[in-house]
Amino acid sequence: RLYRARFGVFLLTAAIFFFPAGIISAVVLMSGGDFSPPFLVPWAIISALGGQLLSITDYLIVLVLMIASGFVTLALTVQSTEMLHSRSLTVGQSIHRGTRRLWSHMGMTIATWAVLITVTAIAMLSIGVGLDTLDFLLDGLLYDLLDGRLDTVTTNPVSSLGLNLLQILAYVILVILLFAPPVYLFARWHVAPAALIAEGLGPIGSLRRSWQLSRGHTWRMIGYAILLFLIIRLFVFLPTILLEMIFAVLTPDSYLGLRTGVVTAVHSALSAVSVPIYIGAVVLLYYDLRIRKESYDLELRVADLEEQVAQGTVQDMP
Repeated sequence: RLYRARFGVFLLTAAIFFFPAGIISAVVLMSGGDFSPPFLVPWAIISALGGQLLSITDYLIVLVLMIASGFVTLALTVQSTEMLHSRSLTVGQSIHRGTRRLWSHMGMTIATWAVLITVTAIAMLSIGVGLDTLDFLLDGLLYDLLDGRLDTVTTNPVSSLGLNLLQILAYVILVILLFAPPVYLFARWHVAPAALIAEGLGPIGSLRRSWQLSRGHTWRMIGYAILLFLIIRLFVFLPTILLEMIFAVLTPDSYLGLRTGVVTAVHSALSAVSVPIYIGAVVLLYYDLRIRKESYDLELRVADLEEQVAQGTVQDMP
């Protein structure tokens, strides 16, 4: 309902930044650049750290996408916040107000991803050690159980199946342990951008505020974040993947740059439509948490009553 009420303004705000960024990416790809996947900034950063993005152009595109994403997030957060308080802003006003918080938002983003990447790296190292230890323990355990006759595992179908199931279960547990820390942190910090705008907090203060509001609602935050992730990914990535598969079948490999550029442009258009849904949902979650923990709706009613008293528009109660 929030999106429908301000659809044109939300869409135009996102398009102003995403379309130029998409055109730049598409032109680079059509000219033979190597940048994939488009608009997935975290993946691009990880790829860059892994040495997959090697050209200066690729790094500049990542920078452009990060800046565009930051502007869109800030402007749409301002729009959503003002609308929930029965106020409306033009596209220019929302961009202007959001731009004033750009450096704080960039600092918050850098701090967030620094922690997430560090935690993920530590988890990956732990998983690697865990897998080696697991294989060693399983081999030793089976050797002891079979009195040194470890070859019976490969000749006995039941034993072989049991070993495989045990290994699969262990791998699943390790993968869960790998993703659990970053998912937990991301969920707890999910409403930090809204706090940055609504309360004028700094980078660390916004993260701390989100952590405070989400305390006691961790599972709800995780479920909300996963649901939003799936909705946006299905809306954006499923059509682009299908389009890319169709192009791969219908066009020769010599048109790889052209078809990748077209897919990038389509991805940009879908992002401009879907990102306002995501931003609006995060802002709504932020105020929902404030209402649950701080009775923010009562605070708004008192403020409205005080304004009416100051203006002399309050009627005497019967």
